Amino acid sequence: MKIIVLNISLLRIFSLLYLIYICTNQIYECIFVSTKTKKHNNMTTTAQTFDVVCNDEKNSNNKGFTASLQYCKDYIALHNGSNDSYFADYKGGIVSIVCNETDETVFETIVK
Repeated sequence: MKIIVLNISLLRIFSLLYLIYICTNQIYECIFVSTKTKKHNNMTTTAQTFDVVCNDEKNSNNKGFTASLQYCKDYIALHNGSNDSYFADYKGGIVSIVCNETDETVFETIVK
């Protein structure tokens, strides 16, 4: 008789642990999804990523970033006017920040 009671108790414990596991995963998924999306005008949109693109009369190259807008602006501020990266090759050209999702140019300046 004690063995049956023990088995039922273990079954309840495992059931409870399984429920906790399911609830924890659902909460984690909700948190993960909410950090990846933003509410804008009552519509949910995916967070945008940006890339740095250098252009002149002959060539165009992108850095291949999937970064935030602020990161790209900081990257340009740090490297524009230096001989680093593409900036040495594109002096007098244009450096832009382009949205990876929409291909929209959101910032541009002359390469110094």
